[in-house]
Amino acid sequence: MKNLTRSLLSPSFSSLGLALGLTALVLSSPSLQAQERCRLGIHYQMGSPMGWGKGYPVLTGVLPYSPASIAGLRAGDVITAIDGVSTSGRSSREVSELLVRPVAEHLITLERLGAGSATTLLRPYCKGDQTATEAELAVAFAGYSQLDATTQQLSYPFTFRAQVNYPWEVVRTFAFAPSNTGSEAMDKPIYAEIAKLLEARGLKQVDTGAELIVEIFYSLQPSQDSRRDATQPETSLRYEPQSRGLQVLPLLPSTSTAGSAYDLNLTLQVTPAGKPNQILWSCESKERLSEAMTLPTYAAGALPVMLQSFPYAPSSSPVSYHYQSLRYLYTGIVYDLRQMNRIADVVEGSPAFRAGLRSGDYIHSINGKPFSQTDLKRLSEAYQSFLGDTFRYRQTAELAPNLRPWEKKSYAAIRKALEKSPEESIFSYLFFFRPYVNDSEHTLLLLDIERNGKRYSLSIPPELRDETTLILD
Repeated sequence: MKNLTRSLLSPSFSSLGLALGLTALVLSSPSLQAQERCRLGIHYQMGSPMGWGKGYPVLTGVLPYSPASIAGLRAGDVITAIDGVSTSGRSSREVSELLVRPVAEHLITLERLGAGSATTLLRPYCKGDQTATEAELAVAFAGYSQLDATTQQLSYPFTFRAQVNYPWEVVRTFAFAPSNTGSEAMDKPIYAEIAKLLEARGLKQVDTGAELIVEIFYSLQPSQDSRRDATQPETSLRYEPQSRGLQVLPLLPSTSTAGSAYDLNLTLQVTPAGKPNQILWSCESKERLSEAMTLPTYAAGALPVMLQSFPYAPSSSPVSYHYQSLRYLYTGIVYDLRQMNRIADVVEGSPAFRAGLRSGDYIHSINGKPFSQTDLKRLSEAYQSFLGDTFRYRQTAELAPNLRPWEKKSYAAIRKALEKSPEESIFSYLFFFRPYVNDSEHTLLLLDIERNGKRYSLSIPPELRDETTLILD
């Protein structure tokens, strides 16, 4: 069972070094110094000559709480220069090389939808390569709370188009095309969702004098080919914007050859005012449904994904997105991988820092649970033992590849298993806000620490962080 468990649950702590390394590569720039790894928190694609981006790097994702987020960068921003060096016409590798130069801060020049040109300072967060942040440990210990620390690839049948260049950086206002007779009731909730998303990007909806006209086209009809194939999947995993989680919808995967019960088309189109035939940007979605689903329900989930990097138009179809959930209790502790109970660093201003914890301190217990095992290899073995011993408490069917959450009826059994051995569960405090880890409403962390040979008790009120992201691949 334990060997099977290792293939089903990701990532295992036995691959902690690999897990941390992969996380760093995805989230960070390569090391600026031999013994450091520096995190930026941006993802980008090189824009096409047509449409938004014009050969510059376009941000397709900014990680919450990252240096990029702190600097005010957003998905959809175009980076036109790094430290005074133009990024026009450069390859993705050349842009990366500009970002990883050994400097304390980068001067970023960008263009933003509706805001023109601006500059900001991007200060990388650097730490030792033999250390681990709580975010990295939450990923490594995903088996404790899989829905809070999982990575999935999501596919959407979107086709984007940007047919002409347009000064998006100076546009300010938008309006919706008039609804056809009889369609107002359907259009109203969809237009309300679009307006909310565009206004969050800095545009303003106006009744008259709008620069952009937004229009939707949709249809939902019974399929002409409803042949069913029991061997083919009839659902797809999609992003749920309200909860920032995952949901299973009755949407046939693009690779399925089975017939559908319904066919759904949804197109979002943007034109300049007075020029309805000049399409500036559009996104079309063609879905095949295995069972009935309302258009407003589908639109509520699809539109935030369509508009995530607006007005950028990726060239691939279908479109792939990288989803990573990351919810954990943050204290600001950075652990030493060579001796796991040693504090390598404490982020200044963090809950742990304010509580008085400092670099060089040793943790002897967390909430009365002894930090008895500090060796990386043996801690790995204990974690694997926990995964094997508790596998029977997981849902019988996978929600997605490597995603099998706990059965609700087994929460008490999970808590008992976590208390059984400190070696197996010391870092479960990262998910102390979940009922299968902690059945009380209190998340206060009580630490027994050692400093200069003396013992102290500290209480840390952790901060619940949600760093869930959806990144355009």
